[in-house]
Amino acid sequence: MVPFHSVCRAATRLSVCILAAAVVLLIARPASRAEDVLSNAQVVANLMEIVFGSEFVGEDSESVRKWTAPLRVAIYAREPERYRALVEPVLQQLRELTGLDIRLVDRSAPAQNAYVLILGRDQFYAYAQSHLSPGKNPRTNTYLDCFGVFAAGRDGVITELTAVIPEFVDDATKRACVIEEVTQALGLPNDSFSVRPSIFNDDDEYQDLTWQDELFLRILYDARVRPGMTRRAFESLAKRIVNELRPGR
Repeated sequence: MVPFHSVCRAATRLSVCILAAAVVLLIARPASRAEDVLSNAQVVANLMEIVFGSEFVGEDSESVRKWTAPLRVAIYAREPERYRALVEPVLQQLRELTGLDIRLVDRSAPAQNAYVLILGRDQFYAYAQSHLSPGKNPRTNTYLDCFGVFAAGRDGVITELTAVIPEFVDDATKRACVIEEVTQALGLPNDSFSVRPSIFNDDDEYQDLTWQDELFLRILYDARVRPGMTRRAFESLAKRIVNELRPGR
């Protein structure tokens, strides 16, 4: 599996990344189109940092990772039906931006490959302890409120994701965590203080996907972008795609 917040390590068969999110809703706000002042070159530079970078030394990726198969997402919680209305709009937005076949399914469905775990306090911290190092553990790192894990093969194809959300926070925080963790597990695992406006910004100013985040997803899931592409090949193609999407910028 792969953790969010860009914690990635190579295994014999799978690339594993851990993603963690800090959510501060008191300063959260949407990014308006008035903030759409970045050049295409700046957008590509930011995208490269999110796709390949890592906030942890030595854990950068050397190739593109993305989904190619349908995602079947199940909610695991004490009251899973309660959270359908929170999770489904997130999946619908990601479906529209990526073109992926993303569907919410019941826990009894046979073909699950994506999991949203909404855990009580003891379960949440126990899961974190078993999957994260102390520096990335929400119990010991107060900046991390939720985290995720995704698995990718050597070919760069992501095959599974898990978003781990605390039950003991308010619904607005849960929603922000679901947005960031699931989005990162689509192949945008890094967080950065320098990339803005973006939900991946470590200042946590944004709790919804911004116009730039949407652009990141459209570029990454352009049919011409292949899992396993090198940095150089992806950067060249990303420049071409962003110029098509934002001509003259």
